[in-house]
Amino acid sequence: MRLSAFALPAKLTGLGLLLIVLGFGIGALRLSIWQFGMPGPGLTPLLVSIALLPIAAVLVLEPLRPEEREPLQGAPLLTGLAFLAYVALVEYAGFALPTFAFILLWARLLYARSWAVSLATALLMPLALYVLFMLGLGIPLPLWPR
Repeated sequence: MRLSAFALPAKLTGLGLLLIVLGFGIGALRLSIWQFGMPGPGLTPLLVSIALLPIAAVLVLEPLRPEEREPLQGAPLLTGLAFLAYVALVEYAGFALPTFAFILLWARLLYARSWAVSLATALLMPLALYVLFMLGLGIPLPLWPR
């Protein structure tokens, strides 16, 4: 099988889902599945992984019909890389600055919004998330670097 036949959005999505499902399944097995006569913290991720495994397998293994073939586009890959960078930066730079930068780049580069709309969105979204998580739900977020 040639790489060009495999590197289609549906196939890459299926491969990504398969890797995520396997990662969650392995992580769930490291947690206890059943403890003290009741479900443990690993049971739900394991069941979700088992349920999603056939979907991921079908996406990866099933041949695509000609009308389903579309060229690989860069925006989803850029989005995935930006999200991975965001996740890595949150640990070291806190929540506020990486979230601002991620939303600004997302709105400006991927959705081609004006600078005014992009900046307003990038300012308001971290504030809304702060209000939701810290004030509304009581979940602490590391706002700034330690």
